[in-house]
Amino acid sequence: MRRLALRLSVPALLAATAVAQEQPADVGPPLAAPVRIEQVTFIPARFTVGDAVELQLVLLGLPAGFDGRPPRPAATAASPLPPVVIDGIALTPLAGGRHLLRLSFRSFQPGVAALPAVDLGGGVVVELPHARTSATLTDGAARLEPARGPLPLPGTGLRLAAVVVVLLACPGAAVFGARRAVRLLCRLLAAGRRHRPRLRFERDLRALRGRGAPGSAYSAEVARLTRRFLAARLQVPARSKTAAELPALLAGAGLTRHAAMAVTQAIAATERFTFGGAPLGDRDAAELAAQARSAVAAAERELDEA
Repeated sequence: MRRLALRLSVPALLAATAVAQEQPADVGPPLAAPVRIEQVTFIPARFTVGDAVELQLVLLGLPAGFDGRPPRPAATAASPLPPVVIDGIALTPLAGGRHLLRLSFRSFQPGVAALPAVDLGGGVVVELPHARTSATLTDGAARLEPARGPLPLPGTGLRLAAVVVVLLACPGAAVFGARRAVRLLCRLLAAGRRHRPRLRFERDLRALRGRGAPGSAYSAEVARLTRRFLAARLQVPARSKTAAELPALLAGAGLTRHAAMAVTQAIAATERFTFGGAPLGDRDAAELAAQARSAVAAAERELDEA
């Protein structure tokens, strides 16, 4: 009998143990009444896409000292682009058996969006009200305004005006500069033409000294070069005039009396050796060349000043 009682008590003990393990553990005091929402506040009351918003709910029905797990959003279907993002949830006890549930979120879709339920633990799930997110358009706007063009940087108008002025002034400046360059070139060419007879006189006089011509031939050549300069520079028939006739001819061509007498005396000095038969030494040849060169330079200077 004792063996039979032992065999019957062991299975009964095992069954009682299994039943005790299957019963859920107590996670908190039982709720006295269903949880309900007494007050709903959105801060700010009106918000747009992307604004940080805090939802405050005053709950009734949670017992004093309710100790569930930290509140969190209830499990929802995963979405790669959720319309509402929850930033934080907190539960705070208030006086009179009330609790304050605060939920921070941001909405990224205009219109009415469903906020996820909040699991407070202990089998308590609070369904949240819908959030109405305003679009960034003003009330009554029917459509988006077209995109504006790029705004000019400060000072752009002044710079553009300066560029336009420069572009308009460039052709005129180019024409003005070209005309000045042409005038300068013409002056240089005219000066070259005016000075060409003197330069030719100087070149041929130096060459004459190097040839070592006889006395009468040298003096005659100095006179010829001087007359050629006067004919080319003054455009007068100086080659066919005698020394006595030259002063009146040169004065009529624009030379002063001083310059005309200097040129006439230089030519008359050569006639003493050319026609008078006087011997011409090296010193005399140098004096004839220097006198002719000085007379030609004086005539050239007076003509340039005139």
